[in-house]
Amino acid sequence: MNIKRTLLVIVISIISLVMISSVVSAASWKTCDGNKQTWRSDWTNMYLSTTSMPVDSVWDLHAQYKMYEWNVVNGSNFKFYVGRDTDGTHNNSNGKNEVYFENKPNESYLGITWSRTKCYWLFGWKYGYNESDVGINTRYYWTTSDFTGNVTGSPYSYELVMLHELGHALGLWHSDGKPATMNTYYYNGGPIGQYNQVKTHGDDRFGLRLLYPDNTTGRDVSASRFRNNGGGSAINYVTTTSGDRTFNLKKGQSYRMKYTIENLGTQTENVNVKFYISTNTYISTGDTYVGATSWSMPTGSYATADKTFIVPTNLATGLYYVGFRVDLSNTIPEHDENNNFISLLNSVNIN
Repeated sequence: MNIKRTLLVIVISIISLVMISSVVSAASWKTCDGNKQTWRSDWTNMYLSTTSMPVDSVWDLHAQYKMYEWNVVNGSNFKFYVGRDTDGTHNNSNGKNEVYFENKPNESYLGITWSRTKCYWLFGWKYGYNESDVGINTRYYWTTSDFTGNVTGSPYSYELVMLHELGHALGLWHSDGKPATMNTYYYNGGPIGQYNQVKTHGDDRFGLRLLYPDNTTGRDVSASRFRNNGGGSAINYVTTTSGDRTFNLKKGQSYRMKYTIENLGTQTENVNVKFYISTNTYISTGDTYVGATSWSMPTGSYATADKTFIVPTNLATGLYYVGFRVDLSNTIPEHDENNNFISLLNSVNIN
């Protein structure tokens, strides 16, 4: 009788979020003999350090908020649960998922996730996650304030980095070349919508549904003032027709507005987009309409493009904001209607 020799492999993955100085979903994950490496129970506890993040402190609460964002993705049954790590220590091989601040003055990473997975054959493949620990580097200054794009360096957005590292903790790897929470480079895909919601992007949700699928459904499209620039993220803005960024617009002349939209839901959507010039940052139908377009968007996809528009000659001279709204007629029954519009970050002077 032939007996297969047991192959035992315990793998430690170290995945960090780094900084940079200067339309199809492609989420990725670790595999074992072709099987997706996941938490076998479709849930796990994350033990928040009460030393680093005292109970009910802003750090504790905002870490829980970001767990919640992963928990409520339609089409996925994965859940994070909250535990407490009270001993003031952490160890990446103790079988306990710990979340903590640590000072690493000689390391450049903002956040890091240490994961241990099993992958071995014993009368069938045994695989899955054993442990994931999340460390936030206090070499840097942190804030829980809204990330608008005005400040892209220090203090860094705790929510953006925590959401990213928790994505690693549940099994997603880096996904670059698109707006994504799991983009390698800070500030990832950035927040969503006018109210700067730090939520998972379409690509992240697509990956989570593949790792931990269920039959729940949901529809949601969103607007963003951020776009992918090939590596990390950049801010959308207005350019001349030759592509030069500008803050000064002349009446009667053509310009281009860079914009980004996403399909966060579980089905393909036909998304209508309308563009406006406004006297304030709240883009509404009462503002000056300057054009429209539409996209057919598969689940998890995004579109980044330029919209050419002409500045109306009847506008008064002064400061304005340009922006856009998606699904203006509410033809899509969405879970979140608050992420459907955005004004670009900087005002423009029209004369």
